[in-house]
Amino acid sequence: MQFLRITVIFFAFFGSAFSADIKQDLRPLPSNTSPFIADVENSIRNYSRVDTVVHFIDDMEGDVSGWYYNGSWTLSQQSYSSPSNSFNADDNGTNSVQDLISPVISIPNSDDIGSNQALYLSFDLWCDMPGWDEDTSSSLGDYYSVSIWDTSNAPPAHLTTTGAYSGNSWWFGLESTGGYMDGWLTFLDSPVFTVPSANAGLTFKTNYDIEDPASASSPYDGWDVANVRISSDGFATWSVLYGTPVYGVNSGYGWGYNGEGSGIPGWAGNSGGWIDATFDLSAYAGQDVQIRFAFGSDPAVFESGWWIDNVVVSGDGGTVMEDDGDVNVVLVPSGEPWVDMVYDYGAIERPGGTGWVTYYDGMNYNGNLSVHPYVGKDVRLKFRSILGDSLNPEATGLWIDDVRIIGIGTSSSSPMPQNLTAIPGNQVVDLSWYPPSVSAPGVYQYDNDLGDGSVFTNGIFTQSGTFVAAELFQNLGGNIDIDTVMIFGYSSNTATATSIYGYNGNFAAGLIDAAPAYTMAVELEVGFWNYFDVSDAGWSFDGDFAIGFDVGT
Repeated sequence: MQFLRITVIFFAFFGSAFSADIKQDLRPLPSNTSPFIADVENSIRNYSRVDTVVHFIDDMEGDVSGWYYNGSWTLSQQSYSSPSNSFNADDNGTNSVQDLISPVISIPNSDDIGSNQALYLSFDLWCDMPGWDEDTSSSLGDYYSVSIWDTSNAPPAHLTTTGAYSGNSWWFGLESTGGYMDGWLTFLDSPVFTVPSANAGLTFKTNYDIEDPASASSPYDGWDVANVRISSDGFATWSVLYGTPVYGVNSGYGWGYNGEGSGIPGWAGNSGGWIDATFDLSAYAGQDVQIRFAFGSDPAVFESGWWIDNVVVSGDGGTVMEDDGDVNVVLVPSGEPWVDMVYDYGAIERPGGTGWVTYYDGMNYNGNLSVHPYVGKDVRLKFRSILGDSLNPEATGLWIDDVRIIGIGTSSSSPMPQNLTAIPGNQVVDLSWYPPSVSAPGVYQYDNDLGDGSVFTNGIFTQSGTFVAAELFQNLGGNIDIDTVMIFGYSSNTATATSIYGYNGNFAAGLIDAAPAYTMAVELEVGFWNYFDVSDAGWSFDGDFAIGFDVGT
């Protein structure tokens, strides 16, 4: 087995120059909005590789009946990448979400692509949405996201013994991640039942660990949320049920991000364990209705999720609906488990901010466009336009064309450096190349700023609190032993004691383990690069990995 010994550099804010709330990392306004001087369109359109294969393309010119779209999305000939059609969602309106969903796309199987290709999504884009910085809060105003759905995946809510109250409980979460995922709008529905004529009520056991609602901005006062609903027409229309415990959020962004709008309440935060929930159904006496347990999450930050058990609807006539997760199981999950891939926005320094570009993995503001985890699967893609709370300025909106699944060649051996590409990003230029050797020492660097340690322009700020900031690195080959971790101490830091962590991860899926494999307590000196020798601590990884540290005031 080959071994690569490396030094990991963190070039980042520390202390007050990070956020205790990851939401600020999700939708930040750059702290320096000076124009980035670069020929963005020409640079990106000159991106090419001889080892790229197009496995699928939809140029919007033929039959588009398989595309689903709502809001202002429409097939347009007013602007396009090639040859004469594209989809467009206009930029008119506020606090709205509009979705463009692809037909089913069959990702090639491993026999078709072989062992030396990695699969990615690519598409042509013009993001004429200058209102990205016109939101009245500190969040992005207008932006867009791209998500993927493996159509073979069942709705996320499922019965499990993980965290269960007794036997099996219903859980809005996944064993694979230890919690829920971003961008979920998913449900658990009862069968139709007749509400008892007297003393009708709904009771159940519940336990929830949902993103803290702190720092949400108008028109929302919380992020991810859960609530209980009732309907007499199969949820063509529905009402929120109010009971005990009282909803802590009056307007959850988890609903708004998924197209349901603002002003919808829900639970958020942590229930502190299993508690009783009760709802009075007397207003619906004699009606044939259904109960829905609903969960919505936004594009970032997830916790453990929401558990439900021992659901009972009863009245003077006895029990009319019951689900205990074991003997009596009548609730039915629904809702597609979309997985967010990337989000981005229309600033002039962002790809597509000044005109049509071809958007590749590596250009994205966050996340990644890898579809390799879906090899051999049938998937659908979702392009979402999100409009903030300001009408000024307005433009032509979001344009999408030429959606592709591409294969990029990989190699099990390490060639000499080649295929150097330079892609402009948010006030940085991302350089990528193939490594010359996996046997020689090297450096992996996370650098989201100018590179000399003196100026921090792309920061994330917090007033209080701590969290772990980690960067996920792709293993270039063989076993990797970490020698040194370097962190620059930011001058406004007010707390220098911290810990550094090493995690196992999955670069293609954008996931890291919940618990670190390695931990070391350290002290930072502000204003200098801090070098931490971990060579004797056995920090070794045979796959992708993440290096992080505690950040806060």
